[in-house]
Amino acid sequence: MSSISFVPDQPAARAHASLKRSLQVMDDAHQCAVLWFGEIMRRRLFRDFRHSSINQYAVRELGFSKSRTDDFVRLARKLDQLPVVREALAAGDLGYTKAREIVGVCL
Repeated sequence: MSSISFVPDQPAARAHASLKRSLQVMDDAHQCAVLWFGEIMRRRLFRDFRHSSINQYAVRELGFSKSRTDDFVRLARKLDQLPVVREALAAGDLGYTKAREIVGVCL
């Protein structure tokens, strides 16, 4: 995953391509983040950082709001219940947004 920089005053085609690439990088980052979050939650690795819960860890270590924490917890739990979807997400065969839509409908 490469870094994307904003450079103003680009021609339309370049601005469009840069926006599309930025959105792809954002989707890839969400995908990876929710998988790592699920790993930390599932293995209770937050305890290694002296937190008693995933919620406490998310707020204090990641700077998550309560609603963002709830979203990540909910999605990670649903992915645990749908291993085929989780595997497709991890393999890059399914994007974060689509995975989120699928788990929202399935459970």
